[in-house]
Amino acid sequence: MEIKKRVVSEAKNLPPLPVIALVMPASTYRASTFLQAAKELQVQTLVVSDVDLVPLGDLADKFLKVDFSDSKEATSKLLEKLSRIRDELGITVGVLAVDDRGVEIANNVAMSMGLKFANPSLGIKATRDKALLRELLSKKGCNQPKWSHISASESYLEIIQKDIGYPVVVKPIDMQGSRGVIKAESNEQLIQAVEVIESLICDKTPTFIAESYLDGSEIALEALLINGEVNVVAIFDKPEPLLGPYFEETLYVTPTLLDQDSQAHIVKEVKRAVEALGLKNGAIHVEVRLVGSKDGFTPYVIDLAARTIGGHCSSIVEFDGDLTLEMALISIALGIEVQGMVPSNDPRGVAMLPISKSGVLIGVSGVKNAERIPDITGVTITVSIGEEVKALPYGDKYIGFAFAKAQSQDLVTTALRAAVDTIVFDID
Repeated sequence: MEIKKRVVSEAKNLPPLPVIALVMPASTYRASTFLQAAKELQVQTLVVSDVDLVPLGDLADKFLKVDFSDSKEATSKLLEKLSRIRDELGITVGVLAVDDRGVEIANNVAMSMGLKFANPSLGIKATRDKALLRELLSKKGCNQPKWSHISASESYLEIIQKDIGYPVVVKPIDMQGSRGVIKAESNEQLIQAVEVIESLICDKTPTFIAESYLDGSEIALEALLINGEVNVVAIFDKPEPLLGPYFEETLYVTPTLLDQDSQAHIVKEVKRAVEALGLKNGAIHVEVRLVGSKDGFTPYVIDLAARTIGGHCSSIVEFDGDLTLEMALISIALGIEVQGMVPSNDPRGVAMLPISKSGVLIGVSGVKNAERIPDITGVTITVSIGEEVKALPYGDKYIGFAFAKAQSQDLVTTALRAAVDTIVFDID
């Protein structure tokens, strides 16, 4: 059908289909959803990755292999390729990062080509550098925990005791998915936490950020930025408290149960953070701690990423009609006006299946039983038998997901908890 459309288009001398460059590392979960969205929009795809994504078959139109560890060279290669497509062939182009690792590369290319999707490089860098994020947010008066950027070679015990106190949360500067994020409540726990961070970082003198622990509930906010306007597409409640010492994400349920005034309070603080970074276009995923009671809380932006929600979780970001999150984002990247961006109010959620310990996955049971649980709409296991898995604080990959949709948020939460309890992973 798609080939037939192209033949007809060429026969009528219509402009060639636009091209979206999708910057995606091989480790991404998101390849198929973005490629399928491009097909639905009748947009050609240039997959930019660190491997040849042969398993994707005919979903991708073109490939470009780059080295993500060499951002400058990867940017140069993609810039040359995409400029030739646009300038020599007269085709509308856009560039979009699917995961964190490609964010700076995609933005550098967009800036060099003068594309609509470009953002200030410092703001984009801050979404990948937790110390820079804290610095920029602090300058604009955003709500912040006590924090310090520390080298492991310094007398960090003295610095933290003096400037922050216990409990404290230490984080590697540039790791995602709660990897290396550890809460410490004593000198002994802090020393152990810093040793973990040192083992995760290859540098001889690793640095980390230390923040005062914020006691409160947590939500996640998903939004699309269009010309600086924050369009909220979902606010996720996290029914399972994240108390530490590690901060493993488990349940996301939307729409939020917070009232309209509380939501507006959160969105106002997120807008302040977006303005502090100077971001204008694209997706943002924001983690927010609510400190205080529901009647009078203060929202703190814990982290802000210039991408959509991770893993397979984007499937629960729904709009009324046929629009998907990936379709909206591709349209924005190409400078196309997005129609029908009205978030759905249907209660739904996802469980990120926990990894109990590190080792080799040798078996999975209970998946069929979990799928039979009322209101569960699907289960996806993302790790193959024989593959190594790592628990937090060392891991950065989910082992699987369960999805639910019901008449209420409470029913969604109940179904997801039951699915988590039903699925068993045998890890050697």
